[in-house]
Amino acid sequence: MTNAKVLIVEDDSIIAKDIEKTLLDLKCKVSDIVDNAEDVFKSIEKNEPNIIIMDITLIGDLNGIDIIEKLYKTRYIPVVYVTASDEDDVMDRAI
Repeated sequence: MTNAKVLIVEDDSIIAKDIEKTLLDLKCKVSDIVDNAEDVFKSIEKNEPNIIIMDITLIGDLNGIDIIEKLYKTRYIPVVYVTASDEDDVMDRAI
C-alpha cells in the first residue's frame, strides 16, 4: 500500500520510531504517532489515516481494543493490532 497514510498508536517511543522507520522505508506516509485515546481521535480527525497500527496496551483508561470499538461506532479504518500480550482474553477481544 504505497503512499498509505498510517497512524501509529504506541506508548513505547522506541517501538513507535522503529515502526515509523519501517513504514517510511516501504514508502508509506506516517500521519502521526500517538500514545493515548484522546490523541488517537484528534489525529484521526486532523489527518484522516488510511490504516492504524494499534498497540493494545496503552497509557490511560482505554486500551487499543476499547479505542477501536469506540471508533467503529462512527467510522471504519482498518487496524493492525500489535501487542506483547499473550493472554487468551486479550486475543479473543482483538479478534
